Amino acid sequence: MTQWSDQLNSDTATAWLKDQYQIPALLLLASYMLWTRIQGWSTFVSSGQVLFSGNDAWYHYRQVTYTVANFPQTMPFDPWTSFPTGTVSGQFGTLYDQLVATVALVLGAGSPTEQTIGLTLLFTPAVLGTLVIIPTYLLGRHFGGRLAGIGAVVVLALTPGAFLQRTMVGFSDHHAAETLFQAFGMLAVMLAVQTAEREKPVFEVIQAREFQAVKKPFVRSILAGIAVALYVSVWPPGVVIAFILAVFYGLHLTAEFIRNRSPEHVALQGIISSLVTALILLVPMSTLGLSSTDFSLLQPLLFVLVAVGLTILATLARFIESRSLPTKYYPGILGGGTIALALLVRVIAPTQFEYFVSQFYRIFGYDASASARTIGEAQPIPLDSVETFMLESYGLAFLAAVAGAVLLITKYLRAQDSRGSDVALLVWFALMTMATLTQVRFDYYLIIPVAVLTGVCIAWVSRKTGLQKLDNVRNISAYQVIIGVLIVSLLVGPFVSSIGASGVTLDSTTVAESNQPGEVTAWEDSLAWLQSNTPSEGTYGNPNATAMSYQATVSQTADYEYPSGAYGVVSWWDYGHFITTLGERIPVANPFQQGSTTAADFLLSSNETAANDFVTWDDEQAQYVMLDWKLTTPGSEKYTAPTAFTTDENLTSTDLVEPVYQSTNTSIQFAGYIKQQQHYDSLRVRLYQYYGSAVDTQPIVVDWETQQVQTSSGDITTIATTPSDGQFIKQFENMTAAEAYVQSDGTSQIGGVSGLPSDRIPALEHYRLVHASDSQYSVSTLTGISQGSWVKTFERVPGAEIDGRAPANSTVTASVQLSIPNQNSTFTYTQQAETGADGEFTMTLPYSTTGYENWGVDAGYTNVSVQATGPYSFSLTNTTNESTTAATTIDVPEAKVIGEDTTAINVTLSTD
Repeated sequence: MTQWSDQLNSDTATAWLKDQYQIPALLLLASYMLWTRIQGWSTFVSSGQVLFSGNDAWYHYRQVTYTVANFPQTMPFDPWTSFPTGTVSGQFGTLYDQLVATVALVLGAGSPTEQTIGLTLLFTPAVLGTLVIIPTYLLGRHFGGRLAGIGAVVVLALTPGAFLQRTMVGFSDHHAAETLFQAFGMLAVMLAVQTAEREKPVFEVIQAREFQAVKKPFVRSILAGIAVALYVSVWPPGVVIAFILAVFYGLHLTAEFIRNRSPEHVALQGIISSLVTALILLVPMSTLGLSSTDFSLLQPLLFVLVAVGLTILATLARFIESRSLPTKYYPGILGGGTIALALLVRVIAPTQFEYFVSQFYRIFGYDASASARTIGEAQPIPLDSVETFMLESYGLAFLAAVAGAVLLITKYLRAQDSRGSDVALLVWFALMTMATLTQVRFDYYLIIPVAVLTGVCIAWVSRKTGLQKLDNVRNISAYQVIIGVLIVSLLVGPFVSSIGASGVTLDSTTVAESNQPGEVTAWEDSLAWLQSNTPSEGTYGNPNATAMSYQATVSQTADYEYPSGAYGVVSWWDYGHFITTLGERIPVANPFQQGSTTAADFLLSSNETAANDFVTWDDEQAQYVMLDWKLTTPGSEKYTAPTAFTTDENLTSTDLVEPVYQSTNTSIQFAGYIKQQQHYDSLRVRLYQYYGSAVDTQPIVVDWETQQVQTSSGDITTIATTPSDGQFIKQFENMTAAEAYVQSDGTSQIGGVSGLPSDRIPALEHYRLVHASDSQYSVSTLTGISQGSWVKTFERVPGAEIDGRAPANSTVTASVQLSIPNQNSTFTYTQQAETGADGEFTMTLPYSTTGYENWGVDAGYTNVSVQATGPYSFSLTNTTNESTTAATTIDVPEAKVIGEDTTAINVTLSTD
């Protein structure tokens, strides 16, 4: 009895596994996907603070926190970024943030802590990325059966490309949600199209109100419209799906009519779906303008236009049929009409025409502006790197997908019935490939059609070789074994990172193991200092004023009216969300690229007065500047970025630095950069490297040779190379000798390495270092290792006024030594002034020497971390004989530097 029972259970399990093998396969793949995405999550929690990777995840954290407190409302306007106007960003505070807030509320029993909210957002991309298995499998099954679905999911699970990177724990941007909802949207449209082609609804049924006859296609069309609307509600620029659908409908309906099939059935489905999407997208609309990045009139308008276009397609088909005209007239009339309409729009609405053309090129046209190229995810893939990129991201799956596309095209052309979903998948694949080549970020969309088409290819091979029809493993032939091994090897093999004693390691596992929060960890202590040691927004200079509320609900406005004690913080736009969320201060520039031109002009300015004007708006101004080493170090990814945003259109990276190479008989290798004077003159370098101090030239010369080389394009260009004698840097006894060498040599300059400028740099009068981060950087340069604080924070101050008298025609030098406590180091700030014939001179000094304890945050000012070790020393240099005489020391109170005491300090210097 027991043996019979065991046999029965075994047979039942075998039968179940044969019928439902996809279930354990999908569970295994889902488990692997989730595991790879969440491993190492603990590195994202530091002393109770949840960290995220990238920039935008931090602003989602702000939006989710607000939505939790004001559920289900999202933030209508944010005065805590884009100083001095504030902003609203439709890409944030979307359905994505509402979903995360909902989960956080559930996990927190209605009152989640900040850590609960942070952890929920932390794991969201990993969970959503794993859930993408569902639409991917369903799409694969739709086109090629269960085996195709599983094959598609295998590609999805193993790819080490953008999809994995954007769905790992910590990368809590909206990308994972975009992929999931777009996949469901396209799946819903394809199923609705399939139903319409099977049920064949027509307009007369609607006119006759026979709704029961068209219930199924109508319901599926409505569901498709809802699914597409949900996708756009997650990410407003996702309205690009309207273009994808428009191309699909146009191609498929034209092909249908040419083959003597009515396009009306699918047209009706598209009209219903598009109108449903348009109606839903009216709900979050916040502006009547045309904006792809905000919830605007653009989103519902485009879907209405799709519905109108489909109505025209169906009407035109009936018109041609009623006139018994040849079917070939259909594409001709459509093409001609489309061109005529485009020309008409260009004439009567040129601004709108240019807008849509520019948006097309930006997404599909392999075109990127200089500013877009500073954004890693918005960069195009170089054409000579496409093969490498596709191989690294997809292995051989992309080639299999192309083969799958060819199979679908062949099947579509030969089919006796309508197969609109085939065209939808092909259009999706083609346009997402174009989009990925134009902006590498869209690779996380491309993975779905690539995976599905790969599944189609696998299913076709399996059918042709009989693998799919095997009832028993005992019946398999050697030929089929070889085919099966080849399929697995070709599909999985390219994704294998290594094979060793510990087993097989996949690329996706290796990539996931390196997942870290990134540079926010280097900024963390500076942002914590900023929050605790600078006055709350709204209280600068007035500690009794009411501080701005961090989570207040503010109505949308074009220019927010800030209280008098509010101020901005200048940094590069990458760090804006860090400053908002971790520093709880208001950045001038942010990752929306708002304020990026202002920041660029400020950082690149060589004139302090002009720089101040860039960050002053009537009674509002930026009060602090935060710089990291990347902004001032040639070769880093941030160094040249400001040149793409500055209003100085003539400024390029070659005005700042010149690359130098090391040439041998066999190769030419990059060695480093020679820095031009404009590099040293920029405010970013004068602040970060010199702390605002004056810098004199040194008798040190950088010497190079020139060499003509042929570029990869075949052009001949001249490059700088290190000298053959190895003496790249030459030191002279004095400046006269150095200048004489440079004048006679022709390929050399004074300074240009380390902190050595070619010309003297004057001191800054209104900026002082107030904090340097504990976190350090270290980078190789031409002259060795450069290292120091990762982030340095400066304060803008009125400065203490010095009125002085000294002998005529003398140079007065004021210098003070300051200590950076957490670095156990000091530096000297120096400023010089020339006396005229009357012997008078003035200075404005940004560093104080006493009174720090009286003017901290409690008084509405800064708890200055960097303090003087003693008083200023004033000395005289006679311009006639260059003799120097020490004269006197003076203390400069903090009250005078911050403007609380505006009386000048009198200094008299005498040689007597």
